Amino acid sequence: MRRDLAATRDKSGVYMAPENYTQMIMQLEQQQQEIGQMLAHIKALKEEMDKKEASNTVLLCTYFCQVQMSILLPDFQEMRNKQLVIGG
Repeated sequence: MRRDLAATRDKSGVYMAPENYTQMIMQLEQQQQEIGQMLAHIKALKEEMDKKEASNTVLLCTYFCQVQMSILLPDFQEMRNKQLVIGG
């Protein structure tokens, strides 16, 4: 304690009451736990977002294929009918 007081007087250190130091350490540990929880939550949200993005990509591709089929199907049916008329 004398060294702490001497350091404070010489301005080469800081005196801190043990209760304040303990409280500061507990607060630091609590903040570290909260940061860990927040990082885990961010990771989970990112994974969920990636899954939704992949799902949206599949839906978009499915829709694109349906549109292409609706465009190509009449032409295919017309060609098939012509083939039946010519061949039949």
